Formats: sequence, structure tokens, C-alpha cells
Amino acid sequence: MNLTNALGWTLIHFMWQGAIISVLLAGTLALLRQAGPCTRYAVSFYVGISVLVFSAVFISLAVAQTGSPITGHWTIARPVFQDHVLLTIRCCGNTNSNMNSSTPVPLAQFRGLIRAQLESSGPVARFEIVRDAGTLQLQGYLQNGGGGGTFTFSPNPNFVTEMRSLGYSGLSDETIFALTVHDISTGFVRDMNAMGIHVESAEQLLATGIHNVTVEYARELQALGYSDLSPTKLVTMRIHGISTDFIKEVEALGYSHPSIEQLVTMRIHGVTPDWARKRADRPDGKPKDSRHPELTSVSLWLLP
Repeated sequence: MNLTNALGWTLIHFMWQGAIISVLLAGTLALLRQAGPCTRYAVSFYVGISVLVFSAVFISLAVAQTGSPITGHWTIARPVFQDHVLLTIRCCGNTNSNMNSSTPVPLAQFRGLIRAQLESSGPVARFEIVRDAGTLQLQGYLQNGGGGGTFTFSPNPNFVTEMRSLGYSGLSDETIFALTVHDISTGFVRDMNAMGIHVESAEQLLATGIHNVTVEYARELQALGYSDLSPTKLVTMRIHGISTDFIKEVEALGYSHPSIEQLVTMRIHGVTPDWARKRADRPDGKPKDSRHPELTSVSLWLLP
């Protein structure tokens, strides 16, 4: 919890606590109505000071309790492939959520780490991954292309501010951490908005990151004529392995602009362009409409 949230909760609790204190103070002053004004003033003064002290203590406890950095463990699996390594992040240290994420990461994203270090063994290595949402500071051992150790996460305050301006308010440290792991940036949100694809929530943003929905993928689909795209459709297409190359192969068989639903159905049932070519008698794989009417519609490719 950051300072803003802590102040907000302090104000909320102060409202009911202040009401109770006010009633108790009024009762006390009623009992002291025979006392001198100095006594009554002193009681009111010390009650006011006590309220301020308790509020300060609450803010300190709130920040200390929930402001601890997110920590966890990391591993890098060998081998290095095309200057990418498989990075696994496991957390969390002082949070109630758990994460276990493995994703290929370019070596160029590791600050303070070069390939020679990764391939050799030596003292404890310290390096970091800096992304738009925050920074992962890693330390541990490296040996023969792999390694492991611990990390500490530091959120980027500017990211929170920019995301709020884009309509994503109230992001928790855990959500910001997850957005960092899946490399979701404000640039991604702006580019998707510019294409008319509005990701409504942080949960949808995480889904696009987990399933590798990129700006480039969305642009390629729009270039193929798929203008009515949504985050849900994009994630579904990624889940079922619908690449733009797959769509081009289908269209090359003579089926103009199959719908997203048809493409998903094909992938679910294992329909491939090679399978479709075998269903047709022409060497180029294009069906003769008069002899193979069942191949005139992609949705009917599933016929036995």
C-alpha cells in the first residue's frame, strides 16, 4: 500500500473513530461541567492530540505492513537459444498471491549481464530487468548457461500515474508486479487504443501479456482485413495458435477471409491446410466447387 492509499484508509477509519471519540468527549465534558474552564480545555486538548498521534501511528503501520517489497526466486534454464533464455519467476514473499511464470527473455533485456557471464561460473551475480512498470533486481549464481537466485521488485511510480491517466486506477503492487513480469507497458495500451482495441481492465491486460498478444500481431490481423478485433478475440486466437501465416495459407486455398470463429473451429478440430489439400483433387489444393461442394465453406471442412 502506498502513502496515498494509507491516507485514504486513515480518513475512512477516522470518520467512525472520530464519531466515537466525540461522543466520549462530550460525555466527559458533561461530567466536568462543574470543573474550571482550564480543566475542560486541557481534556479537550489532550484528546485532540491523542487523535493525531493515533492517526500517525495507523499510517505508519499501514505503510509498514503492506509496503514491503515483493520478493521471490528466479531461475534461468539452459540452453541459450537465439540470444534468448527461459526465465522463470516464482513469488511472492510478503504477499497473499502466488505466481509461477516462465517466458523467453532476450539477453539484451538483462542489465549488467552478458552472455560470457552466463556461460561461466563465478561469484554471486547481480543484474536487473528494467521495464515500464517496474524493475526486477536479481542476484544469485550462474553456471553453464543456467542459474538461479532471488529477486526484489521495485514498482515505477511514473507507470502508476500514466496508467491512471489511461483509465486504470487502483492498481495494487501485485498487479504492477504481474504487468512487469509480462512486459505490459503504457505504450502497448496507447498503441492498442489507437487501433480501436480497448483493453478494459488490468486483468485483460495480463491476459494479453500471458498469451503473447502483441501490437504487431494485432496490426498484421488488421492488415488481413480483421477490423473487428477485441482483447478477448485476440487472446482466443493466440490460445488456439492462429497465426497470420495460418490465415494466409487458408486463403491461398481459395477461401476468402474466413471468420475468426471459423478459424478457431478449424484449430480446435485439427484442421490444417495440408489436410484440406488432401480433401481436394486439384494439385494446387483448390477444391472444384462442382465436385467438392463441402469444401466451399471453411466451416464444412469438418465433414468426414
